[in-house]
Order: sequence, then structure tokens, then C-alpha cells
Amino acid sequence: MNGRLRLIGLAVIAGLVVAGLLFCFSGIVSAPSLTTTTLPTFKAAPEPAAPKIKVLTLYQKGERFSNLAVGVSSALGKKFQDLAIFQSINLLEEPQLAGFYDISSAPAVVFVSPGGKVLYTHEGFLAKEEIIRKISELSKG
Repeated sequence: MNGRLRLIGLAVIAGLVVAGLLFCFSGIVSAPSLTTTTLPTFKAAPEPAAPKIKVLTLYQKGERFSNLAVGVSSALGKKFQDLAIFQSINLLEEPQLAGFYDISSAPAVVFVSPGGKVLYTHEGFLAKEEIIRKISELSKG
């Protein structure tokens, strides 16, 4: 019985091999031509953007100067997104950040390096022009 199963198994394998060869040489499937091979072309990857300074506006929602500071941050974020990353954070929702950035009043603007190091902190309202000037100064080194 063992010999008969072995013989049937070999016959099945031989049949599959013959069927595969017939299929390949029947013209249904053609082998790729080695003389007309074209290599794919690739576009060069774009240069990675330089790391940006983060400008965090820490505010208390509803407080007059905090509302002004959020407006400034939002306007700068739209106009100068290539210069820095602008983010506004409500200290009423994330009070632990006041301690983390050593802030005792709001609004406050914190300039953070791409590596996460605090470069400069200003407590109180900071005008658009002053923020842009500070980013430029900190980006130079």
C-alpha cells in the first residue's frame, strides 16, 4: 500500500510539472524579453524641511489678553507656517503645563526648539511683530 501511494504521489507531481511546462510554452504566458528591459525611474525625494521652532501660546480662556494672544497666534500660524509651528494651549484644560513651563500668569508665549528645549519665555501679551522678531533671532542661533 505504501508503494502504491508513493507511485500515485509521483504521478501527480509529474503531471503538475508537465502541465506547468505546457502552460508556459503555449504562448498564453510569455516570458519577459531580456533585450527590451526598461528600468523604472524614480523622482528624487524632496529635501526634508528644516526643523521649526514651536511657539506655544499659553492662555486662560475668557481672559481679555489671553483672547488677544490666541488671535495673534492663530493669525501668525496661518501666515507664517513655514517659519514656525504655532500652538495655543488653554491652561484651564491643561494646568500642568503652567508648572512645566514655569508660568505664573497668562497669557504667556514659550519658544521651544525642535529638540524640545525651552529657548525663551515671555509672560504677558506679545505683539505679532515681537514674536516674529524673536523667532528670527532664535533661529539664527
